[in-house]
Amino acid sequence: MDVRLITKCLFRKVLTEKMVAGFVIVAMLVFLVNPVRWDESFEPHSVRSIENTAPGIEIDSGETANNIASGESSTHWSGKVQRFSLFERLTKVTRDSENPGVSNESRRTLHSQASYRDMLKGDPIILLPHGNDTGCYLKERLDQWGLPLVHSAFADQVDRRVIITGVRRPTKDYSWHLEKFRCEFYPPGVVPRNSTELHGNIPGLIAVPTDPMIKDEQKIGAAPQGVFILTCRIPRELYEVDVFKMNLRRLSESEPAHTNITVCRSLRRSYSGHFLSICTMLRNMDKYVPDWLEYHKQLGVERAYIYDNAPYSTLVKAPGVQSHIDSGFLTIIPWAHTYSDGKTYLETQIASENDCLWRHRHDATWMIKTDVDEFLQPMSREMGKWLPNYLNQTFLEHLAGVRLQNWFFCQYDKKLARNVRMQLGGQGKTVFDRNQYSARLPTPINKGRDKSIVRPDRVHYFKIHAIKWGGDILSFDPYTELRMVHYRGDNPRHPTFCPKLVEKDTSMLELWHKLTNGTTAL
Repeated sequence: MDVRLITKCLFRKVLTEKMVAGFVIVAMLVFLVNPVRWDESFEPHSVRSIENTAPGIEIDSGETANNIASGESSTHWSGKVQRFSLFERLTKVTRDSENPGVSNESRRTLHSQASYRDMLKGDPIILLPHGNDTGCYLKERLDQWGLPLVHSAFADQVDRRVIITGVRRPTKDYSWHLEKFRCEFYPPGVVPRNSTELHGNIPGLIAVPTDPMIKDEQKIGAAPQGVFILTCRIPRELYEVDVFKMNLRRLSESEPAHTNITVCRSLRRSYSGHFLSICTMLRNMDKYVPDWLEYHKQLGVERAYIYDNAPYSTLVKAPGVQSHIDSGFLTIIPWAHTYSDGKTYLETQIASENDCLWRHRHDATWMIKTDVDEFLQPMSREMGKWLPNYLNQTFLEHLAGVRLQNWFFCQYDKKLARNVRMQLGGQGKTVFDRNQYSARLPTPINKGRDKSIVRPDRVHYFKIHAIKWGGDILSFDPYTELRMVHYRGDNPRHPTFCPKLVEKDTSMLELWHKLTNGTTAL
């Protein structure tokens, strides 16, 4: 055996090992001298944590803004997601051995920490809902020059994102999708203590860039209204925090910011999903709500969310409403937000619809989007009156929603309607008794009267009558599947409305009698 060859090989091996060790040492020194915060370097992605799964297991859905909008998902199982920089891997053990919920910069502010209840109780811009809901809502929209018009901000603890929703005024606002923004998170439990901190100047802020925004280019209706959704990743320090503070800052020369925003979880820590829910916004329509709630509950709706736009809400006092709240069926959200100059209440309604969809994208499989003067009527003998039967069909599995064609009902017989109103007994007190005539034909599709049942997790932007950005939809046949009965003449804004060509139609009244066992008054 050649001794020189063996010596040469050993020399090369030792030299290679020394070079590798030297490179690792140099790399470690570089990262230690120029540390990069985990919150700045962590690659934006979507991580879904699943409760009651094996320890150390997560789902890395890898969903981008585009495939969320299209309703697609590339979900796959993997081990514990580790996407840290080298510096983070070197320091992770030390960091986790300390208090993981408090950064070094924020330790001096521990004395200002507050409990969940205290933070919400003392917040003048936050309102809490009526019902089984842990969320909190802005008392009024955030409107500041040079910034998006924000209607809501909440924490999605499943995707570990803060969701910020609002509207974009095409004639006034910037093209927000071209701008850069940053979320600035307050350390856990920290609340402002003086005027300086009230303006967002908090020691130890955790800065996280927002995710790319999808431009809303769909113009629907005579007065197009843009929608925007901003998202940013929640820092690790706040994963298990129920309520926290943050700023939303635009990265421009003046750096304007919405500051001191209170953010709450959108869902309870241990929540249960439901197949079918219904969500709407109203204003001073209290007397129509009891029948609307009971009717849809009898047809299989499991949860109802009402955004109340009245400045001084009295909805909770309407007959039967409190019992629906106590049972967990109904949540009333205070939503007395104002609208912009030159706009109508529809601007506020659009904001409420997108807030509702994004808050419940993880616990609601399907969501009905109608007004309180609109009722879904099953038309199939085979599938019966149970709404989930219509939505459980195989061909709907890959869709984002279904369109419901409008069918007007009205008080054509004024004498009948007047007599109904005068009756004080068990009969004649409902919208079904007053409106026993229907239009001969449904309203044509795409004429501004359609409504939808959608899958919240497959919709990115929504506007009253249609999905603006999301997955595919199809229309249900109003003769053989589902139709949307619209009692427009019962709406105080249109008290004399009635189609020109009508015919006697008592089908809804008969269905109501079957659902309530002949008792038409709640």
